[in-house]
Formats: sequence, structure tokens, C-alpha cells
Amino acid sequence: MKIFHNPTEKWMIVILVSVLLLLGIDVSRADHKENIFFQTTAPILCAPYDKMTQWLEHNEFEVVSVGLGRSGGVQTGEPVYMVQGYLKKGTDIFVSSIETPNGVDKCLMYNLFDYKKVEDLEKK
Repeated sequence: MKIFHNPTEKWMIVILVSVLLLLGIDVSRADHKENIFFQTTAPILCAPYDKMTQWLEHNEFEVVSVGLGRSGGVQTGEPVYMVQGYLKKGTDIFVSSIETPNGVDKCLMYNLFDYKKVEDLEKK
């Protein structure tokens, strides 16, 4: 008894099964078993590195914090990105940027209002 009558039918089923298997594979890697991450429409804008730096200076944002993301997510890894926090002079408006070592572009998560440092908050 022959299941597949022609080669095209056979290949269509092989491709369909392969696609279904690939869709069922979880490619995320983490130290825990839960898959908690998802895509979002966060308030992020990107621009060429030099233009974004000029914009930040022009709008009187001053760097107040900096941190490095490292390869492999470990402290001994090579730096692969940098996050900087900026506070607009004389206000409580905070923005943060992320950039890579190649300095091609810089992305900005913008306009967080009512920014406070944790140590400045009153303990209740």
C-alpha cells in the first residue's frame, strides 16, 4: 500500500511537519524555566549617535548614571552595550539611552516624569 501518490505530496507534508515542529520549539535561554518575555511597543526612539548626543546636550540633559551590559550576561564578559541615565537640568524629567560600542546609533527611552533617587524618598 502506497501512502503518498506523488513526490510533491510527500514534500508538502514533510515541509508542513517541519514548520509545525519549528513553531513548537522554544529558543529562549535563561537561568529559570519560565518564559516571561514578550514584544512591546515601548516609548523608544533611535537616531544616529552624534545627532542623539547633540539633542541631549541641546535639551540640557545631564548624565546621572551609567552601566554596562556584558557578553553572556556575566560580569566578566566583554562590554556589548551601555545604558546611561540623564536628568534634564532643573527638572524631574529623566530619560535613559542605550548604545553599542560601535557608536552607530543611540536609542532613547524617553520622558519619565517625577524622577526621584531612592535615597531621596522618605522612609515610611
